[in-house]
Amino acid sequence: MEKVSLEVRLRQDMSKHHLKEIRKAGFVPGSLYGKGKPQLPLEIPIRALAQALHTEAGIHTILDLKIDGAKKSDGGTAVIKSIQKDPLTRKVLHVDFERVAMSDVIHTTTSIVLHGTPVGVKEGGVLEQLIDEIDIKCRADHIPPHIDVDVTNLKIGEFIHASEIPLPEGVELAGRPDDIVVAVRHPHVRVTAEKPEVEEVGVEEPAETKETAEESEE
Repeated sequence: MEKVSLEVRLRQDMSKHHLKEIRKAGFVPGSLYGKGKPQLPLEIPIRALAQALHTEAGIHTILDLKIDGAKKSDGGTAVIKSIQKDPLTRKVLHVDFERVAMSDVIHTTTSIVLHGTPVGVKEGGVLEQLIDEIDIKCRADHIPPHIDVDVTNLKIGEFIHASEIPLPEGVELAGRPDDIVVAVRHPHVRVTAEKPEVEEVGVEEPAETKETAEESEE
């Protein structure tokens, strides 16, 4: 996966007044941390962020952060750790980035794309996709934009578990193997399955050296 460049600014003024001003100017607050370096407060241009994420990988795009007002070494390769949105307007309120190396092993998610018309659907069954994304673990430069799943041979009453999905080389399942991803049910029967908790994107490190990121402040 290629990196996408994103230019941001170092946030110098932490006052609430300045926060209102940068929001009016089309920026949102954020932070960058990881790799043993100090956490940096950022100002992120929301339009540029949207353009950077307008790729097949979407929110899982590997970014090359260039920080105006900071040393070049303070930026570099990063992934989005979390995005906070207003529950009503869905506007982005805050973005956290985590520094990574392209060779780092990352826990993330990727979308599932179904292919084919199941045999069971042709016989009157209903195709139901219970999980849209799958939790995976792989190197940052090996994150697949999506996982293809062939459902052509599914009959009525049959389903596919997460563990049965073929993954690309170098990609491992990080979620629960028994989760039902897709099923063909009888027209009057609904399949139910618990969805796994969404894990934040993170870098895998030895337990004794793993750092817990402090909550970012606006």
